[in-house]
Amino acid sequence: MTKAIQAHWQIQAKVDEIIGRLARDFHIVPVVQYRDEEISWDQECRGFGRVQWDVAYIVPLGDRTASDLIPSFNIEIDRLRDRFDLGVTCDDPGVLH
Repeated sequence: MTKAIQAHWQIQAKVDEIIGRLARDFHIVPVVQYRDEEISWDQECRGFGRVQWDVAYIVPLGDRTASDLIPSFNIEIDRLRDRFDLGVTCDDPGVLH
């Protein structure tokens, strides 16, 4: 089954909500990211593609308690990753491989 596609801002908002709920008292910033070389470009709709995504965390330096929460974040975020791919566009479809 093909996963639904979401825009970057939509996935980021869902991730922000998860981190806000699980780490309310911590200053942790999740950053949704992906690798350009892993984009699967749609052959029928030039300039549009999908890609799997991941989350990096900016955690206060030396805050071991915040770092220890990351595995619990990943459990929740894996559920999102199982449901959604990140939709991406390219302004110049001529550069696609």
